[in-house]
Amino acid sequence: MLSKKAKLTVMVILTAISMYLIYMLWNIQQKLPIIAQVDDIQFESVLNEDYTFQNEKLKVVAFIYTKCPDICPMTMYDLTFLQEELKEEQLFGTNVQIVTITLDPEFDTADILRRYASNFSIDTSGWFILRDSESETRKVANQFKMNYQKDENGFVTHSTKLYLVDSENKIRSVHDMNVAGKEVNIEEILENIERLLDE
Repeated sequence: MLSKKAKLTVMVILTAISMYLIYMLWNIQQKLPIIAQVDDIQFESVLNEDYTFQNEKLKVVAFIYTKCPDICPMTMYDLTFLQEELKEEQLFGTNVQIVTITLDPEFDTADILRRYASNFSIDTSGWFILRDSESETRKVANQFKMNYQKDENGFVTHSTKLYLVDSENKIRSVHDMNVAGKEVNIEEILENIERLLDE
């Protein structure tokens, strides 16, 4: 028979083990899933130096094109609010970058993209607007499962998602762009950024 003191010690140990296991299980459940791996992307950055994904930053990635009448400009506008929130948290540029990639490099020259960017409050210390050839753009879009098709009038139909990529270039969450006036869920993106920074 165990003494009262021994029983108490066993109970304390079992409680501690149980608490630890609950914590570990909770922590595992809180981690964002790995959705896909993205290869290094080395594209022309129209606002700053050429860009590489191999920079150990978190990235919020959106695909846009300048002729887009609604979803793309509204998403860009929403991302300016994300930019400001990241600045307040002192994460913008140092820990997190915003990356927008044109789906229409044939029309979206560097000059056109620069003029387009001037419509938004973009801080070039942490926001990159990228372009490359049609073939390279298609390769990158395929990695993100970003489906798009350009018609003979230059209109591009495309998926309406944006992506959170971790420091090892793994896609960890997918979010809606601004569709039908429903704003990008900045709060959800920020929460997921915090979760990745805590890993």
